[in-house]
Amino acid sequence: MMRSSPENPILLIYDGHSSHVDLSLMETAVKNNVTILLLPPHTSHLFQPMNLAVFKLVKSTWDQRLCNWSRHHQGQKLLKSELSKLMG
Repeated sequence: MMRSSPENPILLIYDGHSSHVDLSLMETAVKNNVTILLLPPHTSHLFQPMNLAVFKLVKSTWDQRLCNWSRHHQGQKLLKSELSKLMG
């Protein structure tokens, strides 16, 4: 996992619905100084414009990096522990 620092802060925007909140995620975030912004439950539709303005770039970057990773790691599964390294 990438480490948060004053020069490289990490913000995780997370759906606050109780079915999505995981204690191990929270503990890992605290341990790594990651700031978590929990969206209020049942309000994600209100943040839809943010999907277009902010997350479009994230999705595009993710798609490109995943394609590149797949080309170089044919037949391999991308592990959850490697996700942040791929986006880093």
